[in-house]
Amino acid sequence: MTDVYDIELEHVTKQFGDFVAVKDMNLTIKKGEFFSLLGPSGCGKTTTLRMVAGFEQPSEGEIYLSNAPVAGVPPYKRNVNTVFQNYALFPHLSVWENVAFGLKRKKVEKNEIKQRVGEALEMVEMLPMKERKPSQLSGGQQQRVALARALVNRPTVLLLDEPLGALDAKLRKAMQLELKKLQSDVGITFIYVTHDQEEALTMSDRLAVMSQGLVEQVGLPADIYENPESAFVANFIGVSNIYMADVVSRSGDDAVCKTDKGLGVKCHVRGHEIVAGDKVGVVIRPEKLSIVPVENAAEIADRQNIYEATIKAVVYIGSVTQFIVDIEGKHLAQVLLQNLFHNDRQEWHQEQKVKVGFWDDSSSLITDVERGMAEKDLMGEVVKRAQ
Repeated sequence: MTDVYDIELEHVTKQFGDFVAVKDMNLTIKKGEFFSLLGPSGCGKTTTLRMVAGFEQPSEGEIYLSNAPVAGVPPYKRNVNTVFQNYALFPHLSVWENVAFGLKRKKVEKNEIKQRVGEALEMVEMLPMKERKPSQLSGGQQQRVALARALVNRPTVLLLDEPLGALDAKLRKAMQLELKKLQSDVGITFIYVTHDQEEALTMSDRLAVMSQGLVEQVGLPADIYENPESAFVANFIGVSNIYMADVVSRSGDDAVCKTDKGLGVKCHVRGHEIVAGDKVGVVIRPEKLSIVPVENAAEIADRQNIYEATIKAVVYIGSVTQFIVDIEGKHLAQVLLQNLFHNDRQEWHQEQKVKVGFWDDSSSLITDVERGMAEKDLMGEVVKRAQ
């Protein structure tokens, strides 16, 4: 079955004077998809959203909404609506009046306004508060009203520019799940801008990771997390141990690598076209590493990669314990160990000798090993503070 796209960007570039905010972007977003643009401040994600909305025009390239080019089409003539971080509710209007405002401006008949506003407020569970003013609402309730105001116009695409940014952490997590359920219920295409990696992984059907105006990688959340294509993506999505290495040998999907400090690693190629002698980055997520006291080494004897290590820092974080370990005096690595047992918890301490191991298919290789590599030096700062 052929995919139906609500949004397509073809070779879109946006310049502000000499500054290039978005560089040659090619992107397709399917009908009914929850798609996130993820990246640090200044990466071009909000500029991209504003071009789709019509608030900015591309310097080069073309944007299509429902297969129609929209060059020169003003925002009010595009069947999209935008929800901003500050919600922009009218303080002097009630919840009902805020949601009805756009329909009244379009001179929609009163009976239809009544029906559509009621449906929109019921959808976001705000109908009982229809007479309240924005100042009488919590942050989460204001966010729901802003969503209702956007949805009442029945847009083809809803654009959301960090709409949860003003909420506290607990409410933000709750609203992530509510927003994803709402999108699934209404079936409208959502484009969601965020710098929060957990938010993007939790909510998205697919996401694009951006850096310095470029799309680094597009894919399913699990694929991007498990198989990052660049050092930037590996470091920005979660936490990664990344080591520069040379490919020593390859046999099918298996490879043997040696890091720049002489540590041998067995790993999976995962589709990369690499041969012996190539420079790669070996990526190992902290939760993929197992750690045991030296006397319990038999517990991880089935791993293809096992090393002697020394604990340099231990931090208890509730559900997990975070370790920084020195592997054979060659590399620092972060390890995350889930805290499963309360009454039989292992005691750990600095300078303790341990064994660290991982399966070969728990690592991944990247061929782009330059961007983002500096971030792994943060582990060195953790060790300094702990000592």
